[in-house]
Amino acid sequence: MNQVSTLSIDLAKNVFQLLGVDKHGKPCFSRRVNRQKLKETIQNMPPCKVVMEACSCAHYWGRVCIKAGHKAHLVPAQHVTPFVRGNKNDKNDCLAIYEASQRPYIRFVPVKSESQQAVLLLHRMRERLIKARTACLNQTRSFLLEFGIETPKSYRAFYSHIQTLLDQQQQPVILLLIHETCAELRVFERQLRQLDSLFRDTNQRSPAAEIMQSLPGVGPIIASAFSASIDKGQAFNSAKE
Repeated sequence: MNQVSTLSIDLAKNVFQLLGVDKHGKPCFSRRVNRQKLKETIQNMPPCKVVMEACSCAHYWGRVCIKAGHKAHLVPAQHVTPFVRGNKNDKNDCLAIYEASQRPYIRFVPVKSESQQAVLLLHRMRERLIKARTACLNQTRSFLLEFGIETPKSYRAFYSHIQTLLDQQQQPVILLLIHETCAELRVFERQLRQLDSLFRDTNQRSPAAEIMQSLPGVGPIIASAFSASIDKGQAFNSAKE
């Protein structure tokens, strides 16, 4: 294991495939390990280059490798696929990750910190809430059309319009639908306001987000998304990239 210069890891939920390669490109070992054994292997190995595909949990393992003294490189998934040989399995995927990492013009994905991933998690939560709110609007709009009731398309206009329907004489099932829809929309609005407040708080602790937010037309949500995704852009050589 002391001869390993590059460790390729095919990430998974529980069982991981490892491939150790020396400085001459010759495989030293190939094995499957569980999650706990992977941590022990990373911590006990001499410092080397660790390459992984940029996928789910890759940033976590990248931080584990960096903490153990290794150099972690995350290879974009679209650059790994062309190097898969034969049938797709863990061994072939692991070899493909190594082969892709040796290409001279591959741009690796920077390993994100926990704080960056926390901000991106907030964005995913906000995206999920907006999708759920849109689904609620569309379903209610289609239900009302079954009774010949037209509603505006925009969210604000829709909410105001269904409020006025409560003052009109409607069937009990229509009134129940409107009451339930309004209650759901109020919950969505409250949750979205909480997330927006968290974005403003996290931006105050991020120099990159403050720089982005100082630009005309850039608000707290866009600023936090950019800063969490690319920080200050140090992974790029120029603005064109």
